[in-house]
Amino acid sequence: MKRFFVSTKESDDLISAAVQHTGQKIGSIINTAISNAHLPTSPTLLLEAQYTLDRHLKNESDPWEIKQSISRGISWLGSHPISDNAILIDVFSKYAFGANAPSGPLDGNEYVRSLFDQVLALLRERVPDYTPSATGYDGLVADILDNWASVWRERVVYEVLSTIVFTKEPYVPFDWFECVTILRTMDGVAWQQWSIA
Repeated sequence: MKRFFVSTKESDDLISAAVQHTGQKIGSIINTAISNAHLPTSPTLLLEAQYTLDRHLKNESDPWEIKQSISRGISWLGSHPISDNAILIDVFSKYAFGANAPSGPLDGNEYVRSLFDQVLALLRERVPDYTPSATGYDGLVADILDNWASVWRERVVYEVLSTIVFTKEPYVPFDWFECVTILRTMDGVAWQQWSIA
């Protein structure tokens, strides 16, 4: 299929120079630029995004696998904590919590329950007059995101959020492109947080 688009003079000159200096074909340069614009750079997140994209290209996308990639992305943030939680708010906006949630209550093992207890203890320690906003894990997500400035550096917070994404079902499944975009955004926000100015 032929595609036509209008490019700027800057893009034309950059493509022309890249062809001359690298010997690559124009199509290869454009494909690389598109990949670089949409895929994460972190090896861990890149692997997740490439797997999701590969499954899509094979018409084998699985909403459960897509959700697990997002969960692992949140876990990755635990070692690359971010002070801006907008991407996490976006992820959890797809979840329905409470009695009418399609996945029902989160039933964790002893280790998982200990993680939740640790986060509750952190909120009680760091947020003056903290009282859980609601019972259950839906309240915990809201409390974490609402009090992000107090807990964002703590790895256990990301593990709890990752576990909730892993265990509960979104009310609308994430599609492959949302997953790739979420992973790319996580990567970009973490890079901005930890880059040297």
